[in-house]
Amino acid sequence: MSCETNYAKMEQQIPEELKKPESTGHGSLDLLLRVRAAKFWHESLTTLSERQLQSYCKYVIDFQYPDLHENNADLYRILTFSEGAETDLNNIYNYQWWLAYVTGPNSCTRDIAYFCQLLNIDVNEDWSDELEQALITYQQEHPLIEYVTGYGCAETLKRLRLELEGVSTA
Repeated sequence: MSCETNYAKMEQQIPEELKKPESTGHGSLDLLLRVRAAKFWHESLTTLSERQLQSYCKYVIDFQYPDLHENNADLYRILTFSEGAETDLNNIYNYQWWLAYVTGPNSCTRDIAYFCQLLNIDVNEDWSDELEQALITYQQEHPLIEYVTGYGCAETLKRLRLELEGVSTA
């Protein structure tokens, strides 16, 4: 028998992490985060330490949200596993928004200009304090945006686009 035949006869097993039901419909967010951290550290998932996972999260947060510690210190402490903060990644609302899809100082100039346009401020391709303050104000005033960051997360972008189309988002 060939290796392919033997493999086909083996019982296909799904990792336990993927069997856990998740509310987002995107599989296990904890597993996805661990895969990204393992790739970042060039490690195997089986050898990735908790400290490496936490370091990866802190690195991403510090890069994507350089002023988050000032804009929302409590959220910063949770997302960077700071001492005294209880971080349970499964309880943080779909953390894809804070680890991947954000418009901030290190973002594409096109995305920065688009947020300026949506917020009705002077269109600029460089990140500015004016844009950050406009985002903080918008996020504080909008009841459906869970976390005030001062950066253009996916939830903020979605709400701004809906308002632009005339759909009520409150």
